[in-house]
Amino acid sequence: MLDWSLSLRLSAMVRIRDEARIDLSSKRKVAFICSGGAVKAAAFHVGVALAIEHAGFVFEGGLAGQNSELGSVDPAKVINTFVGSSAGTLITAYLASGKGLKDLLATFRNDPSSQAIPGMKYWEMLSPRVSRPWDIMGWNTFLLKMLKGQMLQSPLSTSGIVRYLHQNILETDNFSELRADFYVVTTELNRPRKVIFGKKKIASADPTYVYRNDVSIADACAASMSLPPIYHPFPIQIDGRKTDFYDGEIWEPLSAHIGRDLDCDLVICSYTHQPLRVPSNRSESVADMGVESITLQAIYQSIEQKIRAARGTRKRERDIVEQISKFFRTHELSEDLRDKLISEVEERMIYKPYIDYIYIHPRPTDVEMFRAPHFSLKRRTTEEIVKKGYIAGRVAMRDLYLSP
Repeated sequence: MLDWSLSLRLSAMVRIRDEARIDLSSKRKVAFICSGGAVKAAAFHVGVALAIEHAGFVFEGGLAGQNSELGSVDPAKVINTFVGSSAGTLITAYLASGKGLKDLLATFRNDPSSQAIPGMKYWEMLSPRVSRPWDIMGWNTFLLKMLKGQMLQSPLSTSGIVRYLHQNILETDNFSELRADFYVVTTELNRPRKVIFGKKKIASADPTYVYRNDVSIADACAASMSLPPIYHPFPIQIDGRKTDFYDGEIWEPLSAHIGRDLDCDLVICSYTHQPLRVPSNRSESVADMGVESITLQAIYQSIEQKIRAARGTRKRERDIVEQISKFFRTHELSEDLRDKLISEVEERMIYKPYIDYIYIHPRPTDVEMFRAPHFSLKRRTTEEIVKKGYIAGRVAMRDLYLSP
């Protein structure tokens, strides 16, 4: 699919994983999770998806009533669970809709002649909240509200992205009509919790997030992509009242736990929130790159800390289970009591030992990727980012699993 000349310096790239290798022979449900980060993240996810496909995996999407074309494909290589947050919803919505990566790739490449679906335009990505000039001075408009309340509000909304989804990507606006399990992560503005929209209303063991199945796909995506302060929060009617939502990354980045909640046993996470580690052979500092880079580094470091904390929690849970098992073996205690205790401990921690996680992100020392613009739709820029995602994905998938 790729016609780029890539040297793929795999040994110099970074891949992060909880274990050294994965045995696919027992895997039955695979999830692909795409995090946020505007156009830059979307392009990176495309490259990662291409690398995953190159490794032999297949993305299964489309409508539930359509016949599957996968035939006898090994279930361990079928990805039919998609989770998107912020910009990641654009890519996961595309894959869940059953469209091919070749067409998606064309919208990010510097070759308009090969374009199969229209690329998003700036006026679609940055849509004004008012559609008619005379509405600006209307009594109930955001402008007069700003003047009256002496507060700033964003004049932009994600309504243009909703139109783009309807016109170019979505085959249905109903999660339940999709063959794949597709979930969109949002943050509720007026309550400290995460709301996950999708096909099923799953009981949550954590009060800080809730699953819902009563919202359209386009509205869920628009809410998840409402990044403050660029976009105004997106209102959705929930239980008969307007509820405001915004970026799905605000409350918690990555949301790898959704794969666990959906009973997946392999969770592949793609994200671009990677703090820069200035190479030792360079004398510059992030402080020399301007306030934008300094702010971005601060945000990335905060997000990275949350991701590391989540991964650290899973490691501690695994260590606890292993220590219990070791204790019982060392003291030659009852295996039945050991299994019962481990089962109760795992249930209390919501720990599932059979799940493997793969984390794919840019190389920490990649200054070019770190400084790449987040909202640029220039094909030359997005194509370079797709390449970086592809290389990072190839590194993560290389020698990662044992053939079933």
